[in-house]
Amino acid sequence: MLIPLKSLLCTALLLGLPVLAQNMNSVRSQSYEVAVLGDVEGQGKRLHSFLAGSGVFTRTAGGAWELLSNKAVVFQGDANDRGENNREILEFWIQLKEKYPDRVTLLIGNRDVFKLALITDLSDAAMLLPNPRYEKWLDDKGLNTPAERSNKIRKLQWIYEKNMGTKEGFEQRRRELQHVDGTPASDQDIVQSFFEDLKPNGLWARYLRLAQLAFVDNSVKTLFVHGSVNEKNLGYVPGQDKKIHNVRDWVVTLNAWAHQQILAGLDSQGTVNGAQDLLNYSRAAPESVVNSRFEDARGYPELPAGSVIESLIAQDIYRISVGHTPTGEYPILARKGLFQLLLTDASYNESETSPIIKLWRNSLNSWAFTPKYGPVQIEIDFANSDQIGLHTWDRRLVIGRSKGRYLLYKLGPNFSRDYSFESETSLHSILQSKACSEVLQK
Repeated sequence: MLIPLKSLLCTALLLGLPVLAQNMNSVRSQSYEVAVLGDVEGQGKRLHSFLAGSGVFTRTAGGAWELLSNKAVVFQGDANDRGENNREILEFWIQLKEKYPDRVTLLIGNRDVFKLALITDLSDAAMLLPNPRYEKWLDDKGLNTPAERSNKIRKLQWIYEKNMGTKEGFEQRRRELQHVDGTPASDQDIVQSFFEDLKPNGLWARYLRLAQLAFVDNSVKTLFVHGSVNEKNLGYVPGQDKKIHNVRDWVVTLNAWAHQQILAGLDSQGTVNGAQDLLNYSRAAPESVVNSRFEDARGYPELPAGSVIESLIAQDIYRISVGHTPTGEYPILARKGLFQLLLTDASYNESETSPIIKLWRNSLNSWAFTPKYGPVQIEIDFANSDQIGLHTWDRRLVIGRSKGRYLLYKLGPNFSRDYSFESETSLHSILQSKACSEVLQK
């Protein structure tokens, strides 16, 4: 059962924002064991490993996945783009959300919201307008002719490569479409498939109407977003001058604004996108909860500012959970005192499987396995004095236990990862070093 949200909805109503049915689960108080899944980005194997291993689902004789009683799931966003199972993944989350609306939460990632831009970017009117970035890409390939500038197939290939960050995405989409009925998919079929998915009853339209930017689960004291929460986005809603200091009010109002934008975006005509404010917000960093990251200039996992932590703890929120930033083979937990930061995006790991992450009241339990490093487990609660989540003087992070030892993580250039093991004794000495401190405790 969801908590009454009358007081939380007042802010949204006073601001004139529509309060949609989906926003009613912006905040939840009912206690469930919550399984958390980071980005899957079109890779079915990652979703399937989560379903089979999380312990919160059961499978019927007909092969359908059902959510067990007293269980809930949060998907942290970025459903598509880098694999061949995009439509399958969207269909799964839509069906699950519609069947268990109070226990399934779908967050909006940058890859998700940017699909709204295709409605206008590939419109007939847009193809006639100058686009310097697209034209430079055509120049680099020796293709900058009037015919190519107005070619929707070519422009979608550019969007895949430059906006979605995957050169292989266009051909992956072709193979995905061919799997449906076995017939080869043409270039035009690929373009048309996106238009179909963005129609009112299309997969992307349905998914976006069911998804949201932020979520608070009171029972596990956790705020969920795709990107990050920081001093520049916490409490702020685009178009509103005043900061909303109550976090739960803010989440409800932000979600209401986003859904207003999504509905307008799906109804866009020509070159004017009704979701342009949402698209601009989602591209902004650090002003957005969608596209910002918890990392320093070198890409190292970084806790939010002390003022953000203090504000959240004062409102009984002790954890932020995010996707978006690739973490390597395993999820990452960083902490300072009672406060925890959980990073869940393992979409670039070598095993192509998703780690199992479960939250229950004050505790967090995670388990992941790769052939190279073996099984690694995180088990911690808010009051735990364990070493997991602490940072060493040489900027390594203690991310879990494996075979009686602690596994430490260090991030290199371009999200490269270096892992090392330390015994409990040696780790204790390292953490007691005079130079050792938690990240950003400056």
